[in-house]
Amino acid sequence: MHLIVIKLIKKMIQADVYAKLKNHTALTQFREHIRAYNSMFAFASLDVHEDFLPPGIYCFRVSGTVYHRIGHIQPNSDNDRPKFAQLYIYNTEHEIQNRLFWHRSRNTDILTTIATIMATVSLFVELYKHAAAAIEDAGDQGKDIRMVLRADSSKDPREEGWVPNIKFNRKRTGQVSPSLFYAYRLMERDSFNVILYGGRLLQQYCVDQYAKVEEQRLQYIRFNQQSLRAELYQGLVDAVYRGDAHGATVGTKIVLPSSFTGGPRNMLQLYQDAMSIVRRYGKPDLFLTVTCNPCWPEITNELHSQQTAADRPDLVARVFKMKLGALMEEIIKKNFWQSLSIWEGH
Repeated sequence: MHLIVIKLIKKMIQADVYAKLKNHTALTQFREHIRAYNSMFAFASLDVHEDFLPPGIYCFRVSGTVYHRIGHIQPNSDNDRPKFAQLYIYNTEHEIQNRLFWHRSRNTDILTTIATIMATVSLFVELYKHAAAAIEDAGDQGKDIRMVLRADSSKDPREEGWVPNIKFNRKRTGQVSPSLFYAYRLMERDSFNVILYGGRLLQQYCVDQYAKVEEQRLQYIRFNQQSLRAELYQGLVDAVYRGDAHGATVGTKIVLPSSFTGGPRNMLQLYQDAMSIVRRYGKPDLFLTVTCNPCWPEITNELHSQQTAADRPDLVARVFKMKLGALMEEIIKKNFWQSLSIWEGH
């Protein structure tokens, strides 16, 4: 659904919708509540536990598993209100009023504009409109109608998002991983990249795709336990964290290797590395932390019109990574402290 909304934004820019709303509070509301407008026109719900942070710079943060759920074509009963994909089929003459039931404070003019453009941009809207007509013509027998979505094999799958078995276009062999695919999508180039104009929706897009990347890594670990166990069941890590030492444990364990960031073995390995350095060289003299300043000129100079640093997490992360690398180069390679004997950085 994110890509549909991204195409929608592009269509709005091409149709000069932003220019029409430039001096209107509707533009500000659309940018501030873009995630709500996305939810109002989404075909599937986003089921996730969102961590709400104290007031400050906006940050979309979640914990737990990310789900995208799509329900029945129509509400289960007459008393249920239509939502998500059902809104494209149920009582389409009052579509805007049905959407406002879930977000009463949203702007009607914006909803009308989005609904009009969605009808011309999204093939899914056209498909659901045909399903609505078929259900109406079938009468009581419409309850048995099923809608089957099939991908068009003639189209390039990379246009819609990452799918398995995407090959590299050039001499590089192998398949494109989700992390490489979405890193490519988020890079700014000479051509217009509409994803970077999503504002707060861009943060949701990044979190959603990272959840996909992490899920693929976990799937690899799950189905390759035999090749990973030889390393995992020996050494100091398992001596400290011996979760599989007792036979009373029921079920099959899925062991996370130390290379999985945030896993128990990863945390223990970092701790053991730090303690080994202290044991060998003594206590550290300096403990440096580096934080990111959203007002750095390297960030502000690259923002587009009416954007803030919170609208471009990709840019902020990239600039911070470069500055951190420059600092480490000053310390390690250029001998900022000539008496530096050893360092540990994470």
